[in-house]
Amino acid sequence: MRRELCIDIPFPPPSENAIWVHRRGGGQAYTAAAEEFRRKFQTLMRRELILVTRFVKGHRNYSIYRLTMVLHMTRKSILNEKWLQKWKSDTRATTLERWAQKQAQEPEWKPPKPHKAGDRKALSPYKMMDTGNRRKLVEDCLARALTIDDSLNFAVEMTKVVSSDWEGIRLSYEEEDPRLFGIPEEFLV
Repeated sequence: MRRELCIDIPFPPPSENAIWVHRRGGGQAYTAAAEEFRRKFQTLMRRELILVTRFVKGHRNYSIYRLTMVLHMTRKSILNEKWLQKWKSDTRATTLERWAQKQAQEPEWKPPKPHKAGDRKALSPYKMMDTGNRRKLVEDCLARALTIDDSLNFAVEMTKVVSSDWEGIRLSYEEEDPRLFGIPEEFLV
């Protein structure tokens, strides 16, 4: 029988780009944002103690897991609203000469990208919010809460979706058959 733990974390994790700070004497430490996420995660997992305990009781030395994370983010967090807007005027011909003059006066000044009437005001409908940058802190927090090392996560999948009702992560942690991942039978005793 496959064991599965499903938990909704009602707050999004910070990006990996914002979870580490370098110490003066060497090494790294979590930032305040990462520590806050860890604290809230641990509090939530303590509230789910019965589910967590039941899941952890089935762990064996040869167990391996599949972690599925669905990152629910608001429209504002994922979608670039300027994609829906278009330029009304053409700046290519009339403005290039003025931009050249301004740059001659202020060498550090960078002109905006010239555009034609009808061009979209954004290059992409999506904001640059990397899904993968939200993974490691969640894995570390889950490993700490379950006392199951994250090296046993043989499959990790992460998806982001636009959600209108809440922001957070829906976690599914399932025990998998090690043979599906090429583990020989003699290691499963």
